[in-house]
Amino acid sequence: MLYTVWSSGVSDSSKIGIELQGKSSRLHPKKNYEFEFRTNDNSETNKSIFGMEPGDDYVLISMAYDGSYMRNALVFELWRQLGYWSPDYRYVQLFWNNTYQGLYLLCEKVKVSADRIDIKSISYQDNFLIKMGRYDHGDFDFALYGRIVDDLQPGARYKIVYPKTRKLDYRDRNKYIKKLSHISISLEKLFGCNGLKEDIPDPVDQSSAQINLNSFIDYFLLSEISKNPDAYLANLYLVNQGLFDSYKFSIGPQWDYDLAFANTNVPFFRSDSGWVYIYNAIYSAYFANSWWQDLSNASAYKDSCIKRLQQIEHVFSESNIGKITDSLMMEIMPFHQADYDLWKTGSRFLPDNIKAHKSMADEVHLLRSYMFRRKDWVHSNLAQLPKFNSPFNELMQKSNGEQLDTKGRKLSLHYPPYQHSGRYSRSGYYSYEILDSEGREISSGRFPQTKKIFDLSSYSKGIYFIHIQEQYGPGPMPTYSDVYFYENVFYWFEVE
Repeated sequence: MLYTVWSSGVSDSSKIGIELQGKSSRLHPKKNYEFEFRTNDNSETNKSIFGMEPGDDYVLISMAYDGSYMRNALVFELWRQLGYWSPDYRYVQLFWNNTYQGLYLLCEKVKVSADRIDIKSISYQDNFLIKMGRYDHGDFDFALYGRIVDDLQPGARYKIVYPKTRKLDYRDRNKYIKKLSHISISLEKLFGCNGLKEDIPDPVDQSSAQINLNSFIDYFLLSEISKNPDAYLANLYLVNQGLFDSYKFSIGPQWDYDLAFANTNVPFFRSDSGWVYIYNAIYSAYFANSWWQDLSNASAYKDSCIKRLQQIEHVFSESNIGKITDSLMMEIMPFHQADYDLWKTGSRFLPDNIKAHKSMADEVHLLRSYMFRRKDWVHSNLAQLPKFNSPFNELMQKSNGEQLDTKGRKLSLHYPPYQHSGRYSRSGYYSYEILDSEGREISSGRFPQTKKIFDLSSYSKGIYFIHIQEQYGPGPMPTYSDVYFYENVFYWFEVE
């Protein structure tokens, strides 16, 4: 049973079903929850709560990782000002069996309904709402690696939010794969790219596109200005709204920005510079959606981003951000101290990748000052938006960001890098090639399965890559049980 009490003393009670929400947030003792209103026979029912539009599903966000208590609410407001539906929300104090649980952000769950994402009212069989996320095996409906799908292989993982389905067969799955593939084709036509690899002279008229271009650009700009570590990887909603014989595809509501705006100990995400669409494609353990990587290769896309940022610059202005955050502070201030005393003192529950919390006033100041610096950096560097399709990025992606240390202009390798069982005698060797940041070969050769020291005294300062491939000479090949993998890897290293 859920009991709601207004500050005026007006109260109400409702039957609900409730469960934990989120993934990484479950590591903190202050949990996220989602609940739905139910009738006496346990059917879902719509109901208004704290003045929000009637609905059946809501989420209680703990804000356990956010010392400012406002990152998600701020992004909800920004996305709404950009012209899209965004969840309504209220700050509430939560009690569980009369025990205080802290300050929570109560908000509408992202779903298809007349008052939220209204695609149900349009008579079109191909309407859908899909969410991309870091789902565990068995929790997602299909995965895409570029344009290749395989639910047993790594890839960007997607779950179908609407229409609800118990289980997809291969025909249903292929239907959604085909739809997402059409988006890539539409983007190619929109920006006049040949496979999104290089520009061609005459791009197609953008007005003929079947996608909401602004939603793609706005998501990119918001992700980069906030420097959201989850950008292009998780909590990415995709909406397909059919219109007669065509469709209108757009990026959906924004969700889960609690680590954005430098709220992390990861050096890249604390710095003012650098592009997230490149970093997450290279260094993340998860597969990023490749659309924005591909789009960066088109000059027309860069020009569209510059033009769009000029149109919406007032949304990210210091006066507007100040107005939103001041308003949120007024809502939070009366209640945050009790939550801070319960959960945030000493930041004792935070994982290593989350920075320790300061006072709320300090956290809000850090959020705002970072956002203004970051917006200025994006604005200044957008005209030089780097193409992802470059030798450096492709090599860095192959290396998965794994770096080898160099000391005294020497690079030492110990191969093989794992312990052997001793059940066989390996008679092979390793071939290698060293490449510069443009992909040009600097040197190549082979070395036995032992320690190898490379002399880098003649190398200029910069980033280099080494490609190592395991080879076998005469003698029996080792079986799969004898080795972990057939070595064929890339690493990068720096010469200073």
